[in-house]
Amino acid sequence: MASYGNFREPVEYVINQYWRKKLLKIKDDGDEVVSHELPEYPFHIIRNAENKCEKIIYDENGAMQWSEEFIRDWRGKVVRIKVTLPSLDEEEDYYYIDLVRNAEDKVELGEVND
Repeated sequence: MASYGNFREPVEYVINQYWRKKLLKIKDDGDEVVSHELPEYPFHIIRNAENKCEKIIYDENGAMQWSEEFIRDWRGKVVRIKVTLPSLDEEEDYYYIDLVRNAEDKVELGEVND
C-alpha cells in the first residue's frame, strides 16, 4: 500500500473515482455535455477561530458548486471529510470520506462511505 506525504492526494483520488462512478453530467440548453469533472477553481476557504480550515467551497455560486467539510477529532486532526456535490435537483447529494491513519498518525487511505 502506498503512503502519501499529504492527505490531499488520496482524497482527490477518492473524490475523482466517486465522481466518475456517478457520471454526473451538467448539460446546457443544447443537450451538450459541458463538464464531467468537478471544478477546482475558484475556491473559498472557511476557517475556524483557531485558523484551521473547516470547509472549502469550489466554484462558489456557480452551476457546479461543491464543497469539502473537514470533520476533526478532539486533537484537531481531520478524521472525516463530508463532500457535497453539485445538486441537479432539490436534494442535496453528499458522501463521506473516512481517513485511515498509520502508526505514525499520517493519513494512509481514504474510504468512501455513503
